[in-house]
Amino acid sequence: MPDEAQEPDTTQDQVDRGGVLVPRWVKVFALVVLAVALLLLAHTVVRTGSHGPSLHGASLDDIQTATVDAGSAGA
Repeated sequence: MPDEAQEPDTTQDQVDRGGVLVPRWVKVFALVVLAVALLLLAHTVVRTGSHGPSLHGASLDDIQTATVDAGSAGA
């Protein structure tokens, strides 16, 4: 019917103009990755508390005390 208005084919228009069509799942995946990256960045910036070598094991004072206690126990 000639009276019906046809919607333009925007897909072909974008391809003709050099535009790249990106699937929805790629956009959603990119947004999720961006959100996780921003959360990790915020966690790193906002994180409080002590950090450093003492966080991962015994401190030097603990090691020296244990050595002295072991030496006096054997004597």
